[in-house]
Amino acid sequence: MEPNVWFILAGMFVVGATMGFIFGYTRNDNAEKIQELESELEKARKEMGQYRGQVADHFDKTAELFNRLTHDYRDVYEHLAVSSQVLCGDQIAKITGEVPEKDLLEAKKNQAEAEAHSAHHRKDN
Repeated sequence: MEPNVWFILAGMFVVGATMGFIFGYTRNDNAEKIQELESELEKARKEMGQYRGQVADHFDKTAELFNRLTHDYRDVYEHLAVSSQVLCGDQIAKITGEVPEKDLLEAKKNQAEAEAHSAHHRKDN
């Protein structure tokens, strides 16, 4: 072979080796970046899992506290209702504007009419 052919082959080998080195180095750099990104992704996934657990715990505790608050509120309301009946009796109907039962109203009406009739008779006599 001629010397020019050897020179061309040697030049091609040098260019190929240089390109291979650059490609290999770049690939190694990309592999490190990929490994780093995968590590960050795994860390972010773990943090997200922990955060979701904290949020779930928060809402469980909030629901528990609201249930307890509702129960306590109901106990206070029942206590006040019973106490008001015991302590105030008929006065509660006047305060709340509740209307007594129809039979009770009729009885009071009849009693008032009877008293008025008796008073009218006494006046005439």
